[in-house]
Amino acid sequence: MRRVPSVAVTVVVVVAVAAGSVFVAREHLAGFIFRETTSTGSESLFLDARDVAELETFTVVHKTVFPHDFFMEETHFYALLDRVRRADAPAREVLTPDELDHFQAVSLSQRLGLATGPGQPGYVVVTTTLRYGYDLSRLEEQIRSRIDQTAADGSIESAITIPPAHLLSQETEDLSREDYPYSPVYLDAEGWQAVATFVSARLLRGDPDEETISQATATGIELLETLTTRRFEVRGPETD
Repeated sequence: MRRVPSVAVTVVVVVAVAAGSVFVAREHLAGFIFRETTSTGSESLFLDARDVAELETFTVVHKTVFPHDFFMEETHFYALLDRVRRADAPAREVLTPDELDHFQAVSLSQRLGLATGPGQPGYVVVTTTLRYGYDLSRLEEQIRSRIDQTAADGSIESAITIPPAHLLSQETEDLSREDYPYSPVYLDAEGWQAVATFVSARLLRGDPDEETISQATATGIELLETLTTRRFEVRGPETD
């Protein structure tokens, strides 16, 4: 089990209802009220809203304490190193995923002068933002097809199916000594980049959190229905 360091840092989850996308869409809507068009209102609104490019519906902000979040209790670096040497094989083939994280975190910390064991001083807090939602350009063809089918009478028939929301981007906050609220950090740009890369790679490892995807999808459907006045529902993940 990993030891939680004494610093009070938690994972913060924030729901983002694509405020920028909504603002731009509303601006377009105001223009359509006074503009003649041969297209249906919902189609025009969606195609203009597509200029936003991405529909961000959910954001997760991770506060990761490096290296402490990757340490395992009662696990020692040199014991792991001895196992790797005896096996005469790469560490990733000998150690479990958690052991490998511990092993590599200590190796990096030794090089950077940070903590090399649980309870020791010397850490940095890495803030990583994961943005979830939809690439609107990928949804255009499917939504236009359904709108074309009902454009003649404006009726709303079967729901338009879309895939679950997905990860749009992962962004690591740059280290700013002036705004950094934790213990002093003595890392140069290269050291900070090494830590940020280590943390980012492990945040994306494995399947995405089902609850996060579910909430991002639900918010996306609600917003798309508002923008297009059509009904949407989610289908299974795409297999291509």
